[in-house]
Amino acid sequence: MSAPADKADRGTTVARWYADCGPRLYRYAIMLLADRTDAEDVLQQVFAAVIANRRTDPARPEAYLRTAVRNAAYSLLRQRRTARATGESINTVAGRYRYALARLRETLT
Repeated sequence: MSAPADKADRGTTVARWYADCGPRLYRYAIMLLADRTDAEDVLQQVFAAVIANRRTDPARPEAYLRTAVRNAAYSLLRQRRTARATGESINTVAGRYRYALARLRETLT
């Protein structure tokens, strides 16, 4: 798994990284998330980010991608935990937050 030489073969290089590392990264994401759909989403998110960021040129692509998958999975888990803390939908929580800030502004001015 070598790094891309120029922009022209970026897609080919990332496709090769996916072919080499994709199945292992997918299993790793399933292990972290315990959900196949979320694991697929995380994997797609990571590879889309790598394709979009042409400056990403890791010396060790598999290690870089594994770290990226871990970080994306943990971010997803954090988002889930935050929305479930109150038992309300995320939109309800956001609305209450917005109204509380507005009321606080009124009180302080």
